[in-house]
Formats: sequence, structure tokens, C-alpha cells
Amino acid sequence: MVLLPSQDDSGIASVSDRTDGFYFASTLSYRHENALEALMFFNPQQKKFRNAVSQLVECYGNPKIIKDGDRLRLQIGSSSIAQTLFCFDRPTDGELIGVVVYIRESIEQLAIIHLAVREDYLMSGCYGDRALALRLIQKVQEIGARLKGIEFITILYERSLKKISVRHALESSSTI
Repeated sequence: MVLLPSQDDSGIASVSDRTDGFYFASTLSYRHENALEALMFFNPQQKKFRNAVSQLVECYGNPKIIKDGDRLRLQIGSSSIAQTLFCFDRPTDGELIGVVVYIRESIEQLAIIHLAVREDYLMSGCYGDRALALRLIQKVQEIGARLKGIEFITILYERSLKKISVRHALESSSTI
């Protein structure tokens, strides 16, 4: 299921899927397989979140990269209920720089179960001032605001499991 506004196959994302120089898509070309593997399975930041990741894998299952024709998708466990949003640095022929995986945990809640950004986009990286992790969270917040019944998102990596309202996202997305 594509949760973003319509996209044509010629580019990574349409203009409405662009946020501050980042380009988002719910599908991923096969050419990004190595970059996706690096982000999801060989990310240097994994050790910081080892316990949280272990708990998420125990609860939802292992993430797997699935080849679907000329596209890739992420599957969590044996279910296909997880949605994935990919982030690129350019609208066409861009590099994969981030990924967020989320599910509809309940009627009113989206839950982010995996979030990964390329090392140079971390707060300590050379593009850290662009706050990519925050932008990915905000994009899920915007998506939640478009879905009937969704009131908040949670980030399951956080110890506090803070709930983030989607109302603010709804107000800002109506001006797009």
C-alpha cells in the first residue's frame, strides 16, 4: 500500500513528497540493495540501540529485504503489515540516506519500529544540521495525520515511549 501522494516511476519522489531537500518514497529500486543492507543491518549506531532492537525483533520479527520484481521492500517477520518510507538526497538518481519502518499498532496509533540514517546524516555527521532522523519522524507524523483515526505516533526505540500527536502535522500539511 502506498501512503504517499501519487508518484510516477520516472523519479524518486514527486514534489509533494519533498521536505527541506529530502525526497521520500514508499518504494525502492533494486539498485539500492547494498545501501539498504548497510542501513538496516550494518549500521554503526546499532550497538547504541542493541537492547531496544532485540526487543523489537522479539516482538515483531526480523526485518528482511524482499525482492519484488525490480523493486525492494522491507518485511518485518512473516507479516507484511509494516510500512516503509525511504529517504533520498536528490529527486532522481539520489542516494538512499534514511529509512523508517512503522506499523499501525492500534486504531489510533502508528508505531515506529525501525529508524536508520546514513552515518553522515547523524547529528555528529557532516550533514547533521539537517536533522534527518527528526524529518523521518515528522514524515510519519504527517502520514498519520492523513489516516482516519490516527491520533499519535510512538517511537519504540525510546525508553519513555513518548506519544507524539499528529494534530500539528495535520495543520501544517493542509498548507501544502
